[in-house]
Amino acid sequence: MPIVNLLFKNKRRVGLIVGLITLMFVFYLLSSGGYLPSTPPVIVNNSTPPVVLNTAELVLVNTNPQVGHRETVNPFSQTFFEFSADLDEKSAVVTTSPYIVINTKVYKTDPRTLVVEPSKSPWIDDIEYTITIKKIKGINGDELKNPVEYKFSNTVLTEVVGGDLN
Repeated sequence: MPIVNLLFKNKRRVGLIVGLITLMFVFYLLSSGGYLPSTPPVIVNNSTPPVVLNTAELVLVNTNPQVGHRETVNPFSQTFFEFSADLDEKSAVVTTSPYIVINTKVYKTDPRTLVVEPSKSPWIDDIEYTITIKKIKGINGDELKNPVEYKFSNTVLTEVVGGDLN
């Protein structure tokens, strides 16, 4: 009888060890990313839902203004990209097409929002621009997994017409 108890104890230990090794292997496969299909860039449009997922991935939550044509009084108008975590401003890699020199910044009062604005010359009226955020990290290490493409055109208003407020 003592030998049978010893065998059962060993089988339990062996089963436990094999189970733990199997779980570790499955976790490794799922977390390595090499076995998951790649996804295309996130194309921002007006139907993109503002969803925040609880993952280690940095996610775009909102843009302001929305994509498409916009009318502004400032030819150097800013575009705001709100993410799911506080941002590391120095990690941002942002480009525009057609090329224009831009500034990017993250305000201390709004650490989840990346602000993009032209720096030397303004947005040219009725030209379609694409702002591409190729890379950015959160201060907690979360990374943007896929680039973000934001398309818009801008028209600067030269005359603002007021109306009767009654």
